[in-house]
Amino acid sequence: MAITEKDINDLLKVIESGCKEARLKRSELSRLKKHLHSDTIEESIDNSNDLKLVASSEIVLEDDDFNDEISFYLDNYKTLDDNFTYEDIINILPTKDNYYYEDIINRLIAESYKEIKEINEFLLDDSLSKEELIECKDLINKEQTKIKYIREFMNKEEIVEVQEHKNRIVLIPTISGNIRVIDELEHIPSDYYDSFLELINSIINGTFKNVKTFTSNYHLTGISEVKGFKTRVVFSRLDKNTYGLITAFVKKTDTDKLYKDTLTRKVSHFKENEAKLKEKIKDKEFMELNDLYVEELFNLISPKEAEVELKKVNNHD
Repeated sequence: MAITEKDINDLLKVIESGCKEARLKRSELSRLKKHLHSDTIEESIDNSNDLKLVASSEIVLEDDDFNDEISFYLDNYKTLDDNFTYEDIINILPTKDNYYYEDIINRLIAESYKEIKEINEFLLDDSLSKEELIECKDLINKEQTKIKYIREFMNKEEIVEVQEHKNRIVLIPTISGNIRVIDELEHIPSDYYDSFLELINSIINGTFKNVKTFTSNYHLTGISEVKGFKTRVVFSRLDKNTYGLITAFVKKTDTDKLYKDTLTRKVSHFKENEAKLKEKIKDKEFMELNDLYVEELFNLISPKEAEVELKKVNNHD
């Protein structure tokens, strides 16, 4: 693969902008210069565009907001079932209007290349059994298929139409059977309702405003939140287009021990019932009842938009 002058110039711009990782980028620049007139490089990447994808994903890692968002998309990307489909890939990609849209796409592709590279290094071991070799081949095929589907999606002319799918939300009940999010919002000043409406709508339309997946707390692993100014909605993905709303609150400080303990307790209750809930969302009667709760939720936080938003949810069926 030929490295172009543009690749080097792109990295130079990042270095000259005074980014925190300037030293690392200079090292990368030096490596690129060595390969400027070479037809091949060691990475198993098949064209210069893919090199740019990897470079872009490395550059943007300095952005804390991006780090929060990419953790959410990477978590869904890495946990795809072995038999995932093209539609499954589409459902976990960011929407076109996401500020980090291209960066997230680039990072996901780079992640697959990284996995393939690590598996190829593992294959250098001559002592591998036949079963291990087959498993490695399947894992490589899985990552290659992810890249293939993403490229197909990016090349589709009807990309805007494809991305107009709507996610469905499920309101998680408390131990006593009440709907937690509704109970919580009823005790929060209505001044915050516009922000909560925006956050919940961002889950429904797939934009996931300021999304973050918890990674530093074992008890919260796999759980995500969307964030406004002080407002938070914590949720979890139940299937490819259904998300459970676990809790909603106004966050005062990041160091509030009571907040952390309360959040951990609510998430623990959700996880204890997660498997059962994933079965319930397949039940028509359960989801019809849930839609009534969703209507109640929108009536509470935005009576004017309640009817419109409920239709968006129901039209997803």
